[in-house]
Amino acid sequence: MTVFALDDFNNGSSGTDLSTSADWTKRRGGSVGYLRYASTGALYGHFDECLYSHNTSPPGADYEVSADVHITTKLNYMRYGVAARFDTVSGAHYKAYWRSTGTDSSAVVELLRMSSLTEGAVVATSSLAMYQNDRRNIALRCEGTDLAVLVDGLVVCEYTDPSPIAAAGFAGIVARNYYGGSATTGGAIDNFGASTIASERQRSRLILTPW
Repeated sequence: MTVFALDDFNNGSSGTDLSTSADWTKRRGGSVGYLRYASTGALYGHFDECLYSHNTSPPGADYEVSADVHITTKLNYMRYGVAARFDTVSGAHYKAYWRSTGTDSSAVVELLRMSSLTEGAVVATSSLAMYQNDRRNIALRCEGTDLAVLVDGLVVCEYTDPSPIAAAGFAGIVARNYYGGSATTGGAIDNFGASTIASERQRSRLILTPW
């Protein structure tokens, strides 16, 4: 495993957009969908869904991208997660996020295959309750045609894509707060990381030592 991208979001000025960092490019969100630095050393979202890609090119298409999600206050419709294999030309990518589905604790983890920045479909899902002050690590693992979403290190949903987005693209983060976000309302995202993964054959290979 090789870590090729890492950010704890402690180096930005409070209230400024993530795109002010040389490490990140904003791909979706416009003026009302964004991630901004909080004084707590995390990012908070605002209104429309946004996507930012990390500017480090992955060494290959098989990698895992993860981030910590903190629910400051539970709001309906908000979502926070990660993206992988983002194509800068077509906008195609995979994304996985934790999404609120009600004003109570109801929420789901969803994996989506996007054919462009705005067009796509949910291909796998799993229920996961969401409460105020919850903290979870959300990860998306891409290995050939096989995709898996992990929460706190455990696989919660999987999908094999018959027509995969095959290029490495870029890793990134996604968010939507729906209501006006701030450092103290909605959700926050922190501790982004992306690393290569060994293939199943490499992980399970039996090495025999001669007598």
